[in-house]
Amino acid sequence: MSRGPENKKERRVIRPGSDFRGFGPDSQKDDESGRLLEAIFANTHFMVAYMDTNFCFIRVNQAYAKADGKWPDYYKGRNHFDLYPNEENRAIFQKVVDSGQPYYALEKPFEYCQNPERDVSYWDWSLNPVKAADGRVTGLILALVNVTRRKLAQKAALEAEKRFRIMTEAIDDVFWMALPGLKRILYVSPSYEKMWGRSCQSVYESPMSFVESIDYRDRPRVRKRIKHYSGGTWDEEYRVVRPDGSICWVRDRGYPVCDENGGLQMIVGVCTDISGLKSAQRALQTSEGRIRLLSSQLMEAQEKERKYVARELHDSLGSGLAGIKIQIENALAAARSSKTGVAPSVLEGLAANAGDLLAECRRITKGLRPPMLDDLGLLPTIDWYCRQFNTVFPHIRVEKILMIDEQDIEESLKIVIYRMVQEAMNNAARHGNAGSIQLSLIKNGQCMLLTVADNGIGFSAEKQARADAGYGLLGMKERVELSGGTFRVESRPGRGVWIKAGWQCADQQE
Repeated sequence: MSRGPENKKERRVIRPGSDFRGFGPDSQKDDESGRLLEAIFANTHFMVAYMDTNFCFIRVNQAYAKADGKWPDYYKGRNHFDLYPNEENRAIFQKVVDSGQPYYALEKPFEYCQNPERDVSYWDWSLNPVKAADGRVTGLILALVNVTRRKLAQKAALEAEKRFRIMTEAIDDVFWMALPGLKRILYVSPSYEKMWGRSCQSVYESPMSFVESIDYRDRPRVRKRIKHYSGGTWDEEYRVVRPDGSICWVRDRGYPVCDENGGLQMIVGVCTDISGLKSAQRALQTSEGRIRLLSSQLMEAQEKERKYVARELHDSLGSGLAGIKIQIENALAAARSSKTGVAPSVLEGLAANAGDLLAECRRITKGLRPPMLDDLGLLPTIDWYCRQFNTVFPHIRVEKILMIDEQDIEESLKIVIYRMVQEAMNNAARHGNAGSIQLSLIKNGQCMLLTVADNGIGFSAEKQARADAGYGLLGMKERVELSGGTFRVESRPGRGVWIKAGWQCADQQE
């Protein structure tokens, strides 16, 4: 119970001979016993007060008086509740007097009514009745211990623990504390249940159960790390196998907590789910492999294209130009020898040969990039290509569905779509042994969808997944994804191939 300043409305009750010798009406106690009790009363470190049944002080010890900066004699005859008003405590005192039963309180709060600036204090106290030989209560002994610092420290610790739990429960990382060697888990945050797929209680009951959850490929390394850990920081990555069989990659970092002598007292740590990072790393490695493969295949394709252009120039344009050159030389020789002009038939032959060369040049140019793609647009170019395709592969039926306006197709996508159509139809004819091809380019809401499907021999998913599946599929996929689209291939042996790509329409990308 807290102490208070003196009350100006003091009520003095003078009790002659009221000292510590004898706590009852019988004052003829042995002097030696009285001196012994006096010594104990005066030198005990906690606060003690002796008062009558009207709650007037008979005697207080030095500790009691010192708490309010008074001398022990100051309290003699003064009423306790005049100095420290508190109706709840008065009722407790009266009940002890009436019942003769002691009262004990732990960390009982007390607030100074007359001095509220002193804040609330907390007390452990006991109130014991002093009884006469006939059992009648003749006085009270009040013993007090100020536990305010302890109580405030407990409240601060609880508040700190509350903030710690709020912090650890609000984030996805797992915080943990354990004794050295993981003999006992002192704390693990609730995120453990999500990351490990097991209850926190399970790791409290069996500290090594979290190790048993680690993938067999990583478990020996983690066990060895725990067994030989003597201090310092550890940083381990390993896979956790959840009860449902799913895998979670975690990064586990542990830090030592040492006592004042430098001995290892406990280990604290944090586990972070790095499954997304590992997936990104694997995707990056796969992408790097695909890029290297694509680069080599692009170089190979470039060399093939150059070889094709060189062959076409040599076989078609080269031989034609050589023939024209010979005809011109022969005409010049004849003109010089006969002193006559060049015959019209010779000029007509040269003009015909030059026309053939021009047509061949246009054919080669269209094979590299159709001029009508820039002049007329994608849809007329696809129509033209399908007609050209049927002249080369007349046994293949081509069905095309073009349900989109030219202005809905972004300029940069036109060559991408054209090359996809070209590659997919050539693959169906040359490798798929297709008898029919269905080509569709449609606008569906805000998206543009391209599909090239055939009824050819198809292929297995395993072949499609292999990196060496061929430049055709890989090249189409890279073209579509680099242009901001999505690409998908569906096929089964004997069921043909469906090549699908999708983009946002031009007006939705702005």
